[in-house]
Amino acid sequence: VLNKQVKELTPQQRAENDYRKATGLVQQGRTAEAISLLEQVLQADAGNAAARQTLIALLLNSKRQDDAIRCAQEGLNLDVKQTGFAMIVARLQVEKGDQQAAITTLQRSLPYALERAEYRAFLAALLQREGRHKEAIEHYLAAVRKTPQSGLWWMGLGLSLIHISEPTRQEAI
Repeated sequence: VLNKQVKELTPQQRAENDYRKATGLVQQGRTAEAISLLEQVLQADAGNAAARQTLIALLLNSKRQDDAIRCAQEGLNLDVKQTGFAMIVARLQVEKGDQQAAITTLQRSLPYALERAEYRAFLAALLQREGRHKEAIEHYLAAVRKTPQSGLWWMGLGLSLIHISEPTRQEAI
């Protein structure tokens, strides 16, 4: 006698199965269906970072920047520690011409990105564009300490150092 019992899946398990299906759809070139399924996954499990990252990438590839920003911002609102989402949101905000919003986005997640050189250099570059050189120097210094071989970050540091007074320059270094 065979006793077959169907085990109910949790919402997270169903969402994970749907995520796998969506990645299969992407591989088949069925982007619109994948986007729809990934949106369903996030409705069931908003904290599914892999599904959110995949959805953001598909939205960007489909030239749906506003939807990508919304999706990344929702992920960041759920977990401010998701510094990758902060970088995505900030880059998209810059593309839309809103540098100040990008700076605010990056500063909000900064405590969780202190060890990420790329994050610090991106924030430094935005601060530099806004003429906030003293703050830019702080972040460039942190970035070049982590990744000293980055000539671009050294150049950014030098440009900001040029724009501050000599006593402040000595203090910064």
